Amino acid sequence: MSTAFGLFGLLTLISLGFSPWRKRYLYAYWVVFSLIPIWWLSISPSNDRQWQTEVAKLAYATIDDD
Repeated sequence: MSTAFGLFGLLTLISLGFSPWRKRYLYAYWVVFSLIPIWWLSISPSNDRQWQTEVAKLAYATIDDD
């Protein structure tokens, strides 16, 4: 996923040198760029997954006095 986004960004930078393609690739780049945060924010956090045994237990602390 990140490789494809990097190649698309490189293609966008190259297209900036060619006037007829400039706006089309910039619009496409911003559409793809705006989809990534939307996708990232749609992932729901969960502790109900298959964790490795070293990190399977949640950390906790108890505070006595001050």
